[in-house]
Parts: sequence; C-alpha cells; structure tokens
Amino acid sequence: MIKKYILFVGLGFVGGFGGDFLREPFLLLLRIIGQCIPSLASIGEGGSFLWTASLIVTAAAITLALRWAESIYRRRGWMGVAAAVKVAVLGAVAGLVANILTQFFYSHFDFNDWLVRPVAWGLLGAMLAAALSMLIPNFGFRRGLIAGFLGGALGGVSFLMLSHSLPDLFGRLAGYGILGAALGLAIVIADQLFRSATLEIIWAPGETSSTSLGAEPVYVGGGDDDYIYVLEMPRHAGQFVQKDGTIQYVDNQNGTAIVLEDGSQVSCGDVQVVVHVKSPGQVSASNVTPVATLSAPASSPVATIQASPADTATKPTITTTKEADQGQNAPPKSSGGVDWLK
Repeated sequence: MIKKYILFVGLGFVGGFGGDFLREPFLLLLRIIGQCIPSLASIGEGGSFLWTASLIVTAAAITLALRWAESIYRRRGWMGVAAAVKVAVLGAVAGLVANILTQFFYSHFDFNDWLVRPVAWGLLGAMLAAALSMLIPNFGFRRGLIAGFLGGALGGVSFLMLSHSLPDLFGRLAGYGILGAALGLAIVIADQLFRSATLEIIWAPGETSSTSLGAEPVYVGGGDDDYIYVLEMPRHAGQFVQKDGTIQYVDNQNGTAIVLEDGSQVSCGDVQVVVHVKSPGQVSASNVTPVATLSAPASSPVATIQASPADTATKPTITTTKEADQGQNAPPKSSGGVDWLK
C-alpha cells in the first residue's frame, strides 16, 4: 500500500510540475502581448484564450500522470497512444470546465485571497478527480469530486505559501507540482476509506495490487481495456461485480455466474484474485439467484471449479475457503467438473 501512495503522489507531482513547465511559454507570450498592447494586459488572469489554453495543458498533464500511476499500479506500464490521447482530452475538458467555474471567483474576489485561491484550485482538483473516476472502476464520481476538491484546496494553500518565499516561476512550478501530488494522495486515501469490498490481485509472489468492487464490472482478460490483464485470455473473458448484496464472478464466454464470498480465490492464468469484504455479513448469496452458483457444502473446506478438458481458452479456477471445516476428510471427486478438495 505504501508503494501506491508513493506512486500516485510522485507521479502526481511530476504531472503538475511538468504541466506548469509546459504552461510557462503560454504565460510568457501572454505577458509579451500585454506589454505590446496595454489594453490586453488586464486579461492575463483568466479571461484570455492563452491563459485558458495554458491551464488546459496543465490539467491534461496532471490527469495523464495520475492515470499513468494507476496503469503502473496494475502492471500495465504506459497506456498506449490512443488511450493517452483519450485521457489527455478528458483532462483538458475537465480543466476547461474548472476554468469557467473559477472565473466567477476571480471576477468577484481578490485573486490572491487566502480563501478564494484554495476554492478555485479545489474546483480544478474536483474536475480532474471526477474525470479520473471515469477511468478507475468503482472509484465513484461523487468520491472523485470530494477527494479532488480537498486535494486541490491543499495545493492552493501550498501555492500561496510558496509564492511568498519563492520567485513567481518556481512558486508556480512547485505549487502545481504539489497540486498534482495532493490529488494523487487524496485519490488513494478516498479509495481506501470508502471501500466495502476489494479484489486483491496477486501478479507474482510479493507483487500485489488491489481495486474496489462495486456495481461497475472489473473486467478480466487480454484486452487493452481489461483492468486485470491476463495475456492468454480473450478480451472481457470475465468480470467481477458487486450487486444485489452479492459478489459474483461472471464468465462472459458462457454466461454463468459464480457467487463469491470473503476469502474466495479466483485463478486466472498465472494471476490470482482474492476477494476481501469489510463486513462479510453484508454479502450473502441468498439475495440473488445467479445464472449458475457453484459452492462447497458445509462439510467441504474448499470448492474448486475447473474448466472442462474440451475448453481451449484459459478459464479461471475459483476456490472458496471454509476455515471452520479445515482438517476434515474430502469427499470423493464428483462428476460435473467440480473437485472437492481438502
């Protein structure tokens, strides 16, 4: 978990710092125009096209950096050109919306006011985190708004503190870097605090990550848009979802659904996925009738559902543990593809 904090905070800072570095030529050009045409000097703090464009560049850079952090965390590395363009456009739109909203504050209050600046940066953070919530399964739009606003407000306060002790250029670079880092920190904290159920993804011994479970499916497969990437599986081969009081693994290839519980383990190729529930009593198989439910009887400690020999594609193996029954003898192997093991 510490690695996730470091990853999001670090890349968030890089995104904010780098975004403002790319933004500085816009601001320099804006100042030159203001000096050459004094009548345009008054539009430098938000009304001009160049100012808006510079803010959009920074917003896109922060969004890209935090999305990259999420991609690295789930062992995907860089996201590819098409996906990067999509994320950048989403961040740019969020920056544009934030710029429009902040103009109200900038036009009615002192621009350097200690209250207005954090609110304005909070709005920027809220829009960026809300955009990221569309890319992270079950993070939640409302959660993104709240976490983003708090992270942005923290960045605004930090900028004000730095601007009084550093030259303008370094103050802006450090301030936007802190904005990106604060957003990354807020996203990780909010995701951890409000989880009711999670998937622990074991990529290899000592290499794990996790993601929230919810109504939005967490896809497993070999597609570029599958959250849990398994090379040998087809795109969207299966999905984990929490709905109607249950956690289910749905095999999208044959339409069957397996009800899972706290501690259930699903083997997808070389990747192991373990279900964790904060309050196991809130998740029950009795609240829904899935297409197919395979579970162990009370006397069996482990139920393993295996693919039939005729299947050529990689299928997941689902294991449900029953700690209370450990040590009992296993019943004989049954027909129908279900092995009752100790």
